[in-house]
Amino acid sequence: ESPSVEIGANVAANLAGAQTPKESEVDKAFRNNLLAAGCASGIAAGFNAPVAGLFFALESVQSNYGPEEARERGPPMQLLAAVLAATVSQLGLGSSPAVDLEFFGWVPARSLWELPFFILLGLLCGLVAAALR
Repeated sequence: ESPSVEIGANVAANLAGAQTPKESEVDKAFRNNLLAAGCASGIAAGFNAPVAGLFFALESVQSNYGPEEARERGPPMQLLAAVLAATVSQLGLGSSPAVDLEFFGWVPARSLWELPFFILLGLLCGLVAAALR
């Protein structure tokens, strides 16, 4: 998730240009909307999920930033960026998944012996987390 968000955000930041010290609130909000659109497109292209990209951008990047007018213009721009990124990604890479999960299928007859070790690992991690708290 993180690399696709970082790539999309950096592309959007480069498209937005350099930030000036006397930038108005509307310009800052527009820059933030572009950054959110880049994040949404990164998630959408990486996971083929434009709506998830939009919600990610709305929750983690935009979240009540800037004047009301800029907040109203942000979601349509982010949705368009996410849909276009998912479409271009599907056209370029195809719709097949990158990892075949059936290859890593869990077969209880062969993997059941590992279950006590995972339970022990979970308990150990819980104790370490409680000690570091």
